[in-house]
Amino acid sequence: MGQPSILIFLCRNKSHTAGGNTGKAGRPPGRNFYDDVYWLKITNEKMKKTIIIFALFAFVASCKTEDTYTKAADAQEAAREFIRASLDGNYDKASFYLYKDSAGANEMLLNKWKTDYSHWSQEDKVGHKEANILVITTQQTNDSSLNYIFSNSYKKDTTTIKIVKAKGEWLVDLKDIH
Repeated sequence: MGQPSILIFLCRNKSHTAGGNTGKAGRPPGRNFYDDVYWLKITNEKMKKTIIIFALFAFVASCKTEDTYTKAADAQEAAREFIRASLDGNYDKASFYLYKDSAGANEMLLNKWKTDYSHWSQEDKVGHKEANILVITTQQTNDSSLNYIFSNSYKKDTTTIKIVKAKGEWLVDLKDIH
């Protein structure tokens, strides 16, 4: 039987057609598709391991499910990012900007919003996604918290959320929402 091997498919660069007499599909007369295809048989164990590791790394990197978000530079940016993510139905992103309190109250509230969102009509989802955030006012309560009062252009309800600075990050605290 012999050692198992890895086959790699390679195609020849088509630059051989430049400036010369070409036939069907841009190939020189007398050449066919199979002349441009190569199969490489790799039996060297070290090379096999290198290729497998590289392929796995590429696969894992391409299957990354967690989006990367940027920390908010200030309280207003945290509020905007959280509200936009909520309006868009992107609750993973909204959770990134959410203050994780010890009792888990904020996460429970966000999960309730997520459940409510899943029951909305498609028209409501699109309306919220296309809505603009309308900032009414902001009220700095101290150096580590701010009340952000806003509405959106789809539903005109006025809402106040609190933004807090915890461990050097600006995050949304939903416990005082009104």
